[in-house]
Amino acid sequence: IGIHVNADLTVSFTAPKIGNVLSPNCHANGKLVIAPIGTPDFLIEEESCSSIELVERNDIAKYLQQTRRKNDAHKNAVGDVLLIAGSRGKTGAAALSASAIMRAGAGLVTVATSASAQALLINQLIPEVMTEVLPETVDGTISDSAVELALKLASKKTVVAIGPGLSSTDESTRKFVYEFVKCRTCPIVIDADGLNALAPWPEDLKGSEELPIIITPHPGEMARLTGKSNAEIVADPVNIAHNFAQKHSVITIIKGSRTVIAAPYWSENEQFVDVFINPTGNAGMATAGSGDVLTGIISGLLSQQPHDNPDEIFIGRAARDAALAGVYLHGLAGDLAAEKLGQRSLIASDIINHISQAILHFE
Repeated sequence: IGIHVNADLTVSFTAPKIGNVLSPNCHANGKLVIAPIGTPDFLIEEESCSSIELVERNDIAKYLQQTRRKNDAHKNAVGDVLLIAGSRGKTGAAALSASAIMRAGAGLVTVATSASAQALLINQLIPEVMTEVLPETVDGTISDSAVELALKLASKKTVVAIGPGLSSTDESTRKFVYEFVKCRTCPIVIDADGLNALAPWPEDLKGSEELPIIITPHPGEMARLTGKSNAEIVADPVNIAHNFAQKHSVITIIKGSRTVIAAPYWSENEQFVDVFINPTGNAGMATAGSGDVLTGIISGLLSQQPHDNPDEIFIGRAARDAALAGVYLHGLAGDLAAEKLGQRSLIASDIINHISQAILHFE
């Protein structure tokens, strides 16, 4: 960025520029105002101009309105999530993610974990969350012999999330993750050790409109998935996310001070990719477990059905919209927590404790 002005107010004509919304330049804006100067709408709407978009409050309000609970809702009708997470000594990530799923509005949450991790995990979970045991390796991680049981558990779920605290060093666990993701029959959110277990990303593993895959890597995890360096990911998250989403048909969320979301969609059997930049969040969220909370929020939102098309929840762009809403609300909850607690002392549990307040901004 070099020598620059730290402005109190920045006015940009017609639309935000990349430098207005991506780190580190965006932190020099001060207040950002977009001023209309008569630019024709058709120019803004052309694909060359609009393939990168800023996530806005109205986008999130619309999605939350579409997925609001009906007056006669019951727990089985508002999302049933299976979270495959945790291992011996790494149960905290699973507990954080499970709590976030429930706070995001899912009706039911079950955590499937390794046998030796279950007892400690139960003591860390909120009482509303259920658990299941999966076969484990000698190191206390989930074994590849668990694939059949895990698929059976997932068969009646709305959404599956996999990865937080899973551990990815055991070859048996890596095989389990690959086989499970490949054979799944519902949408899936993959994070943390779920991503590390798949690195480098298998060429034959692709998402689809009917069975979307959402991944939520930080730059280090994205580097392992793509074979690029951490510095390359940080320097160009927009193009890297776009190219990965295009190649693998995966909704790709690269976490950072300005999280980037690349989402494929299909029109007349042709795939396109839109890229979005999220404006919420703060440096206090750079803390252990913050990513596990994001996984939970996205999974919880993804499990809830839009009222206008309940039988085709994942057709079209519903999964993309859930991902955008999850990222935005995660950042907003972090901002609300930072207002009360400051950034230095903020921890992941504080983000969970402010999810409801973030959602209430739209109710």
